[in-house]
Amino acid sequence: MLRTLSNIHPVVWIGFALLSLALLLGLWTRGMFLDGTTYAAIARNLAIGQGTFWSPHYTETLYPQFFEHPPLGLWLESLPFRLFGDHWWVERLYGLVLYVCTIGISYKITQSKLIIPLMALSPLCLWTSRNVMLELSLCLACLLCIYTTYQALKAERKLVVCVSYSLVAGLLLVVAIHIKGPVALFPLASPLILVSLGETTWRRALVCLLAILVILAGTAAFIYQSPEALMNWGAYWDQQVSASITGQRELSARGEFVLRAAIEMGIPLLILYILGRKVKLQPGISQRSKSLALISLSATLPLLVSPKLHAHYLYPGLIIWLIFLAERYDDLLEHISWSLSRKRVVAIISALVIITTLIIGFSRYGHVIRDEEIILKVDNLATRHEAGTILCIDANDYANWKYHAYAQRIGRLSLRVGGDCTEQ
Repeated sequence: MLRTLSNIHPVVWIGFALLSLALLLGLWTRGMFLDGTTYAAIARNLAIGQGTFWSPHYTETLYPQFFEHPPLGLWLESLPFRLFGDHWWVERLYGLVLYVCTIGISYKITQSKLIIPLMALSPLCLWTSRNVMLELSLCLACLLCIYTTYQALKAERKLVVCVSYSLVAGLLLVVAIHIKGPVALFPLASPLILVSLGETTWRRALVCLLAILVILAGTAAFIYQSPEALMNWGAYWDQQVSASITGQRELSARGEFVLRAAIEMGIPLLILYILGRKVKLQPGISQRSKSLALISLSATLPLLVSPKLHAHYLYPGLIIWLIFLAERYDDLLEHISWSLSRKRVVAIISALVIITTLIIGFSRYGHVIRDEEIILKVDNLATRHEAGTILCIDANDYANWKYHAYAQRIGRLSLRVGGDCTEQ
């Protein structure tokens, strides 16, 4: 048994022990960021037949047709609700699964075990996972698209294989776009970046791009022919994309966004650079590492066009940046010597940490970790009113978006100021 445990690299053990501390302790607790709670409520509604794919339903009084985002991310989140039913932990479990899958495809891209501790120590990445933001599924789809693009452009591939991989990349890009809109377009830069670095030929890059564009054109034609799909995309574009770019939505401090990006990307780079200097790691950077860094920037820099900027928008670009760092500094692992006894100690301690966090995490089952006042208030309302009830509330409560989110997520309750509604 110990021999089997010690066969796993200590960095992997340490990475998953850190992940368990960051994610498992809060897996069974209640309370999430507003957006994650909202998406969970809409996903649950889709799972029970309220709303349709092209017309998701939030509440009876607020966004009865929800067009703030494309529908696929919400529909994907509805799948675990269809499988497990309406329980408050379903969305957190979904977020954990997506994050583990993201680690898996990130490792597939870089083949560096260093990616696990890097993703286990990134505050923004962990926050995004815990609060089940749409960026989780967006990033996973984009990473799969980038991976298949890399596969398509390998020099030894026959042209027909290149086209096949490229068509799959196009389908994955369509998935990403239907999760979060135009911000998902950055994987299109991958073939151009690779050819500019001499990693593939212009012919292969153009064939790859053409195949992806064919899929995008076919999808656009389908949307144009479908009244429901066209209505969804038209409303989304007017309410979200156009309004955000022109500053009609909420405004954010661009300087704060840039500072957060510098911190999230710069600190792990600085730490690895110092460690690399300490062990006299040979300078230099591979073409593949350069391509990952450039793809990360292509996911991040265009965001600055919009006056509406939130830190979690960085998530896809940050994940790719961490993949770049893992690729660039993978040789660090060769400079750390692990005796068999050390490997066993690390494996045992890490396994104990994972088991302990599972036990402690489950012992916190149902504990409220944020927005306690609102959650307890809504719990009380949900016990006294049937699902689907429209409740009368005062104007101050109505203006609190968290109140709407928790009321719908916990009790399927809608809120209204006066008019045809039930008194609390």
